[in-house]
Amino acid sequence: MSFESYDVFPKYVLTGVAAEKFDNVLSGMFVGWLHMNSAYLIEMKIGRGKLILSTFDFFNKTEDPYTKTLFTELIEYINSENCNPALTL
Repeated sequence: MSFESYDVFPKYVLTGVAAEKFDNVLSGMFVGWLHMNSAYLIEMKIGRGKLILSTFDFFNKTEDPYTKTLFTELIEYINSENCNPALTL
């Protein structure tokens, strides 16, 4: 990620993502020396629906073009057939 994402870039990560479930991570990082899989964005099944859990700071950023585009793309993704999470909440 680059300077465009500065205002929305996560300050927190979601930890404890099992290696076999890392395919459900849409954005994340691996801290090698700690052997820790972490996510910024992760897709999940919840009941009969789908959920994208995010640590990106979308709050009050509606005028930022990068944030607006990212948020819009996530909405389009979750409504598409490409979003088929294997991880269940």
